Amino acid sequence: MAEYVSAHINLFGAWDPKFTPQQVFARAEGTDQIRSLIEYVLDLQPEGLTEAAIGRFAEISPQELYLPVVPDEQRLVQRLLRPLKSSKRLYCLGEFLGTIALAGLVGETLAMLAFRMRKIQLDGKALDGNQEQQLFGKEFDKLDQSRRIEILDCFGVINAQQKQQFSDLRGTRNKYLHLWEVDDSQIQGDARKSFLHAMRIFKEISNINVDLSGAFTMNPALLEYVRSDQAG
Repeated sequence: MAEYVSAHINLFGAWDPKFTPQQVFARAEGTDQIRSLIEYVLDLQPEGLTEAAIGRFAEISPQELYLPVVPDEQRLVQRLLRPLKSSKRLYCLGEFLGTIALAGLVGETLAMLAFRMRKIQLDGKALDGNQEQQLFGKEFDKLDQSRRIEILDCFGVINAQQKQQFSDLRGTRNKYLHLWEVDDSQIQGDARKSFLHAMRIFKEISNINVDLSGAFTMNPALLEYVRSDQAG
């Protein structure tokens, strides 16, 4: 039986490889739809959309990371989806430090979401806060991100590639936000990589897909989390 979950459509947008940024900026024939989508995602008026912003949008909108829909669950939107969208917007506007900061925040949120989705058990029951303290020294959410990554890896919640992506997100955020002396000559590339890491991890753990009928599916563990959080 089909279940119904509220969803956001095209929250992050997508790039149409048929066009170049120059064509979209010049309003070439057939580009109205992609231009309107970019304006919507970046929350810009038509006159505020520059060719540079369009080019950066194309850079961080690969087809393989396109998510046509995402669940409209309050905590998921507030803690993950809205910061991830803002991270993309800031990159397109050339605010690379903001992109890195928000992508790093999303990385921490994704680690906590992945832990909740897995529901690691002890004696057949999901761990509670006291058991987390006994096992990890603190409740999972209160741990340093490096420790969270180790735990997710230990319990097989994430694979080796995701572990590296989580670590890169953390390392890049710490480099630019926590050090006084920073070489920022590669900040745009670092910001792009950070956003794409965060987007890829979310796409992989959510496993959201849309079929030809328009119905969408997601990781059953994420669906269960969404249902339980909405019920609570």
